[in-house]
Amino acid sequence: MEITIQTAQGIGDNLWCYQKLSPHYDKIRFEMFCIDNGTPMEIQTRSAEFLAMLPKYGGHEFIMESHPWTKHMSILHVKPYLPTSGGTVEYLMNDWLISGVRLDEIDPGAAVEWGVQLNGVPREPPEEVNGVCLYIAGHKDAGSVQWSGADWADVAALAAARANTNTIKMVGAAWDVGPSQEAYDILVARGYAVKPYVGKAKLAETLAVMRGSTCFVGYQSGLSMLADNYDVPSLEVIFDHTPALPYMWCKPGHARTVYHAMHFNQLDRVAEKMPLTWR
Repeated sequence: MEITIQTAQGIGDNLWCYQKLSPHYDKIRFEMFCIDNGTPMEIQTRSAEFLAMLPKYGGHEFIMESHPWTKHMSILHVKPYLPTSGGTVEYLMNDWLISGVRLDEIDPGAAVEWGVQLNGVPREPPEEVNGVCLYIAGHKDAGSVQWSGADWADVAALAAARANTNTIKMVGAAWDVGPSQEAYDILVARGYAVKPYVGKAKLAETLAVMRGSTCFVGYQSGLSMLADNYDVPSLEVIFDHTPALPYMWCKPGHARTVYHAMHFNQLDRVAEKMPLTWR
């Protein structure tokens, strides 16, 4: 049985929907809203790359948003139940997760596919399982959490101390290059072995690098959710207005270590808080 999901633009949005619906359908198609002028955004084109990696992927289409995004999101306040006969379903998860409803509590009793085995990700990481994987978001939607490269460098350094490694691997898409450069320069100057993959690696290669890391440090994103999917311990930076969100989609038993979006005043606690025991 096939279902079409009308969803939002990011990798995380699509992953949540897939995890919730894949146990119940043989094939899943996606429709992603273009909320600006009908042209896919950069993060939507990245999502399209991700969708093709899903085992039950049945195709996708970019569609024009016919009404204001804020109005569309307001539909989501009622907790839904899984559709039973295929067809098309609006299944954006954000409102439920932000409000404190866990992924496995949406339609209680319905299965969730934890640990999705994505197609095209190299089975063996390109290097030994070691190092901190650092992601600094550069797209415009992350503007409210654009700290300085020095702040990010400090977090990465403390996480590296906790993980007992001198290796820091920086990942991200082409639009993340700018914010990452300052942190890169600082970490190299401090003597860290920094491996720059930002804007250079395809998504599958990025996931292989991330899976081959001791831990993941970065902005709340689809990458942090995929780190959890691969059981890579994470330190996640979140928006002020979504304090519950990281606890709502992670695997059962994965207590998140989270930094509040505008508060970098507890850096000395990173080393003691980083969880390294999920594998």
